[in-house]
Amino acid sequence: MFLGQDVVELVFKFEQIICLNKEIKGKYPTFFKNISYVALATFAEALIWFIFNILTGRMLGPDEYGKFTLIHSIGMLLYLPMMFGISTGMVKYSSEKRDFDRQRIIISTSFLLVIIFTFSFIFIYSGLTLILSEILSVPEKIIKLGITFSVFYVFYLITTSTFQGTHQIKKFALIKYIYSAIMLISFFIITSTGDNSYKIPLYSMYVAYLISGIIAIWLIAGHIIPKYDDKWVRTLIKYGSFTFLSAMSYILCTNVDKILINKYLTSEAVGLYNAYNLSSMKIIGMFSGIFITVFFPTISGYEDKSTILKKFGTFVPYILLFGVPLIIIAQVITLKLYGDEYGININLMLIFAITSVLFVLYDIYGWIFNSIGINGVKLTMWGTSTIALVDIFLNMQLIPRFGLEGAIASTAISYLIGLCVIHIMKGKLISI
Repeated sequence: MFLGQDVVELVFKFEQIICLNKEIKGKYPTFFKNISYVALATFAEALIWFIFNILTGRMLGPDEYGKFTLIHSIGMLLYLPMMFGISTGMVKYSSEKRDFDRQRIIISTSFLLVIIFTFSFIFIYSGLTLILSEILSVPEKIIKLGITFSVFYVFYLITTSTFQGTHQIKKFALIKYIYSAIMLISFFIITSTGDNSYKIPLYSMYVAYLISGIIAIWLIAGHIIPKYDDKWVRTLIKYGSFTFLSAMSYILCTNVDKILINKYLTSEAVGLYNAYNLSSMKIIGMFSGIFITVFFPTISGYEDKSTILKKFGTFVPYILLFGVPLIIIAQVITLKLYGDEYGININLMLIFAITSVLFVLYDIYGWIFNSIGINGVKLTMWGTSTIALVDIFLNMQLIPRFGLEGAIASTAISYLIGLCVIHIMKGKLISI
């Protein structure tokens, strides 16, 4: 718990990060108002997602829950070429200036590019389902459901990202409430049909992504016109290409472990692993996500990022000091709720807690670099690519020998190496 002087010092450090200079200090009330919108919505979303996963895990058991996790992981891999980093570029450039015409042409161009990429890769994936099935060691129907998941997710992501780019954080928060409510309601409706398979949570997410995306388009309709700009096409694709490589590496790192666990162990082991992942990395990732959602578009408009990096460095010890024990507590509570089939393993809990803290540190550093522009994205790409390559190699070596402990240990080592890489290379790649 945070007590006495520790609270005061922690708040002071956080204020230092935000109030970096007079210009940013003037934005202080707006920043924290937006943080509050996102925080409340994210907590509500996280609570519902938590309930959703607990109910799914208890109802389906580790085996069927593992299949749902596999489809989600495969979908998260397949969506990346469809998006090609365009949403991040859209947020970056449309948030730099509060110019309606500029924002409208950037957003419209982004939508056009995502539509083209999405339909192109639907066609490509449809012809490769058998090959993907053999590579990933899963049935073809799992691949097809993963493709469908990726399409719905792309639609949801590109539509909701527009609110970040136009600084409409309150609407962004509203969509989170809507998505969470629809997902849980759909879950109960589909459950009442008598089905008892991985399709229940999967279809619930399909419905939530679709309806939320449609509502988002209605709310942002004024920023979408049937027009594109060649200059922004080139800029978004260039920025997106580096973001895509970085995102691909990140998604590989966070999902390839589950695919390899299924390959070397069982789908039941995947379900157990995901329960530990939800109780640790997902929970702490929620808090960093709240901060980044508002922080990234806010700092994108400011030239000097060196002060931001220095001030965040002063905050790092607090993340390390309080992060690990709090995550372990969260794991114990969460695993108890999952039920007796998801046993408590002290070694897994400790490694997951350490990995979660390393993930948050790298995530925030990465988004600070992304806000710089092309050179910053390059730096993040190098770091995240290193993480992915190391993680894949170590997973292949350690999972057969050490099981689930080997999987998460691989991720911990990978993030530690990634942090070293971005700190070593930042002076060579960018001038900040």
